Amino acid sequence: MDLQIINQVLEEFYKLCEIPHQPKNEKQLSDMLKKYLAEFSENILQDDLGNIWADISASDGFENMPRIALQAHIDMVYAVGQNPDKTGKILTKIENGYLTTGGTSSLGADCGAGVAVIFWLLKNIKHCPLRVILTVQEEIGLVGASKISNESVENINYLINLDGFSANRLIIGAAGGMREHFSRPMQLINSPAGKSYEITISGLSGGHSGFDIDKNRGNAVLILGEVLRKLQTKTPFAVAYFEGGEAFNAIPYTASAKIITAISAKNALEDISNEILNRYKQTDSSAKAIINECERPEKVWSGELLNSVLTVLGGFANGVYQMHKELKNTVSDSSNLGRIYEQDGELCLDAMIRYMDENACQALHQSHILVAGMCGFVSVIRTHYPAWKAKTDGTMLNKITELYKSEHGSLPEILAQHVGLEPSYFTKHNKNLECICMGMDIYDCHAPSERLKLDSIPPFVRILSAFLQNP
Repeated sequence: MDLQIINQVLEEFYKLCEIPHQPKNEKQLSDMLKKYLAEFSENILQDDLGNIWADISASDGFENMPRIALQAHIDMVYAVGQNPDKTGKILTKIENGYLTTGGTSSLGADCGAGVAVIFWLLKNIKHCPLRVILTVQEEIGLVGASKISNESVENINYLINLDGFSANRLIIGAAGGMREHFSRPMQLINSPAGKSYEITISGLSGGHSGFDIDKNRGNAVLILGEVLRKLQTKTPFAVAYFEGGEAFNAIPYTASAKIITAISAKNALEDISNEILNRYKQTDSSAKAIINECERPEKVWSGELLNSVLTVLGGFANGVYQMHKELKNTVSDSSNLGRIYEQDGELCLDAMIRYMDENACQALHQSHILVAGMCGFVSVIRTHYPAWKAKTDGTMLNKITELYKSEHGSLPEILAQHVGLEPSYFTKHNKNLECICMGMDIYDCHAPSERLKLDSIPPFVRILSAFLQNP
């Protein structure tokens, strides 16, 4: 029976693999799924973005049960590996109990596996009234969920998001997010005489600003800022450039600056850098500072710009702000300074706040704009999406926890994730909505090594089936 379920779910998944469906390129797949849903529903809506929601009538004898929403996103991150299909199709194979591409590209099990399970359920089980919600552009900032009509979640109390990556986890909350951008005009002057050095902080662990922010890893941009502030106590210097980090939501693992010092300072730079990096030897064992003499640049920052930037880096609230009051070992609110760079004649900083508590978000944001504003930076909020607040005593949570225990003989891990998930918007549209995110075992999402563990499929669909037959 398990093998039959696996093969049937994979049959549904393979249909998705035939059609490229990266963010903003979902129309063909959206149209196909709309047509497919017409086999089960006469009430289907599709918006201009490609979001779909459809009501599915209850099976005979299940009409008086509450309507349950099943939700998944249809876009995928397409990471190119070796010898990918030239048309963008996903090439699949089964290896050692996993569905994989063999390294040709990412698999798209995030969240195609969830979509496949929805259609398996529609075809194979008796069920309560259902609403199927399929969204687009999740991978570029929950765009589809943010734009979908309020009516997509009207008249329902329970929504199951099928975007989980671990079969033993029930996710009952997710952080909201605010992407902050700070900028100020560059001020350049002629270079002074002196010794020129390029200093690079590298080898730090970096990581995801949601999943890894509580690991106390070093932030290369802030570390380099601290190096330069301490150097100010040894010798005057000028800065020609300072850059580091990659994105709002990534902990910087490298940063570089080019400086001109009044006296020889290589030994001082090495001593200061090693002293600071020694604090991170437990989390960033490969961290190192590379200091080399270099050609003297023609222009450097003004002293006012230099002092302003070092002040901002020294005063920026970064890292975990507070932990969740109810869920053990769960971050509630945090901030990450993700990048410093020059663009169009301006010096720019990108940062990201993640939060469960809107008041904490505002406190962090106000702290950032205060210190940045004092130093001549203008702030802009690039994106701001709501939190999905955890309900630790939810009716659906209790029921699915019981079903999980019956299936596995143990209790699931119940947690809130410190990243954005689509229920953040659905719960904003419907304040009475209880949501759970769950899924199968999926590893290395967004990479050519992405793979779906096949034996995690049958227990997952059995739990869902049992709940949809007796919610």
